[in-house]
Amino acid sequence: MKTNWIKLTFVGVTLLTSTLSFAQKMNETDAAVAYKNQYLPAYAEGDFAAAKTALTKAKLKIDLAAEHPETKENQKTLYYKGAIYSAIFQLSVQTRDSIFGLSIGENGLDIAAEALKNGYLKTGKMKSDIEECALSNKMMLQVFAEAIFNANQFKEAAEVFATEAKFSEAINQLDTFAVYKAGISFEKINDFTNAIKYYMILAKVDYNGAYCYALASSAMRKNKQFEEAKTLVNDARKKYPLDKDLILESVNIYFDLNDKEGAEKSLTEAIANDPNNKILHYIVGTVYSELKQNEKAEASLNKALEIDPDYSDAQYQLGAILIGWAADIRKEANDLKPGDKRYDPMMKQADDIFKRALTPLEKYVVKHPNEKDILTILSKLYRSLGNTEKYTEYKKRAEEAK
Repeated sequence: MKTNWIKLTFVGVTLLTSTLSFAQKMNETDAAVAYKNQYLPAYAEGDFAAAKTALTKAKLKIDLAAEHPETKENQKTLYYKGAIYSAIFQLSVQTRDSIFGLSIGENGLDIAAEALKNGYLKTGKMKSDIEECALSNKMMLQVFAEAIFNANQFKEAAEVFATEAKFSEAINQLDTFAVYKAGISFEKINDFTNAIKYYMILAKVDYNGAYCYALASSAMRKNKQFEEAKTLVNDARKKYPLDKDLILESVNIYFDLNDKEGAEKSLTEAIANDPNNKILHYIVGTVYSELKQNEKAEASLNKALEIDPDYSDAQYQLGAILIGWAADIRKEANDLKPGDKRYDPMMKQADDIFKRALTPLEKYVVKHPNEKDILTILSKLYRSLGNTEKYTEYKKRAEEAK
């Protein structure tokens, strides 16, 4: 009797286990049927009430399947969980039904992306379905994120761009646009920790060259992580020694630390490593200009032109810096009270700087004879300096330039 009882019990347990396993498989299948055969047709026909009913049923079934050990790791379960949760979010936004949307929780889209990611890692026939679902979500979220970003709702935009990136990650892709915009959005709300995280994702794959390294360093500075910023910039400059953004970022780190000597040393060391590199002198000149150190900017650009007298970029930049510098001095002089003794010396200084701007710009138009903007600037410079003949000459050339 005992043996028969044990056998009977074993058979009963086996049958029960099979029944439960079958039930979970049915939950998986019922979820698929509710999604494919009920939700999709209702949605296509614009019957949103029926679509919500179908999705509610589909969610109930897929949640049961996703919780059970027999089915929770199935590719089919993971796909439908991602698809159903995504559809609920999309329909809730479309119908402005926040209560319906909250049925998947506040992090429902993250749950959907994670389910798709786990499903994509599985061996099975639904990879193309997962890819289609992930890319559909990515496109939907990109439109949504851009709209709220343009409306200056940066906190919400950061979250949506971050989620958009997760759907690309789910199918082993990097959505550089979403990651970049997430970083920008986080920085705009002063969440520098997350901004750094997203900028570094891009920096590590050399997205946009050195620029994302500079962005990450800038966010580190704002987050008072000065040593981390220094290390990052120094490492990045080994890869991009001639990048202006990195050189400027290096200087800004020292300025934020109130270390002007360190800032100056950073620039002089850049030159010392390659003293005959015209591009490096040009970059250092533009950095000095951005720091409003006009004398040093002029000296650096003149050094670049000493190395290569026909270096057009340096000619243009030197002319632009000198004009801006002289204009600032003139404005300051004109803002003085009448009779101020500083007026005449300042106006003379401005005229002298304007005259120095003529040389590089006239050399520039030798190689670029039809550049209308520069010809116009030259005509205005000569008019300002009282040289009617040259003013007329360049004015005519500017009018004839195509």
